[in-house]
Amino acid sequence: MKKSLLLSLLLAFLCAFSVSAKKSSNIKCELILNDGKKVEGWLVKEKNASYGPNMVKNATDVVVASSAESKDGTNYNADDVKEMKLTDEASGESLVYKSLHAVKSFTMPKSMSPSPKRYFWLVMYEGKKVTGLHIYGYYSRYNWC
Repeated sequence: MKKSLLLSLLLAFLCAFSVSAKKSSNIKCELILNDGKKVEGWLVKEKNASYGPNMVKNATDVVVASSAESKDGTNYNADDVKEMKLTDEASGESLVYKSLHAVKSFTMPKSMSPSPKRYFWLVMYEGKKVTGLHIYGYYSRYNWC
């Protein structure tokens, strides 16, 4: 009984260790800047900022490197970027983010004034005349940025 319990614990520990040792997947990043220039690279890290009465966090800055192994790269602000596309190399899933202003807190519908800076917003739907954005942060399974 003790041997089988010890063996099962050892097996569970080895499985957990092998899963935690798995290399994280690389995220390919394509940016379209406000001047129309296209930048391609690999996502290194992002910076988030909170806004609004609910303190929602959205990305404001991303660091993009020229190679997947590099830890240093160029910082791009949401004010300088029009659109960002992130693609997971392992699964092939891709997400598109638009750089847009938020609405200031407690703004009435008649006088909706934009926030002083832009944030990256996840595009959920894009039609001919309408774009649907995910407003309250990111889905946990897509927590790339």
